[in-house]
Amino acid sequence: MTSTHTDVRFGLVPLVAPLLGAALVIEAAGATCIALGLWSRPAATVLFGYLGIVSVTLHDFWNQHGMAAGANMTEFFKNLGMMGGLLMVAAYGAGTWSLDWRRMRRGAPPAAPSYERT
Repeated sequence: MTSTHTDVRFGLVPLVAPLLGAALVIEAAGATCIALGLWSRPAATVLFGYLGIVSVTLHDFWNQHGMAAGANMTEFFKNLGMMGGLLMVAAYGAGTWSLDWRRMRRGAPPAAPSYERT
């Protein structure tokens, strides 16, 4: 297994397996929650923070040269766009087709506080 410049710089080589496991759980659980619309606001907030950390630490195109800089710049700005979408979900919720909306209509307490005007 080869280590990347980021792994060596931050001393993360022994932590690769646990960090990959944590990333898998965060991404899978967050995507499932947002897709179903269940606890979508907290999930979007967690994914927003996670994606911000990943973008700055792993796609640091400003420290690279050549084709690697171009590829990482593409990934960085792609992640920035996804962060904008996650911020919208965190602010406005998942919408009327979500499971959170159905729970709220039945009278159950919402999974996250609602900021919508009634």
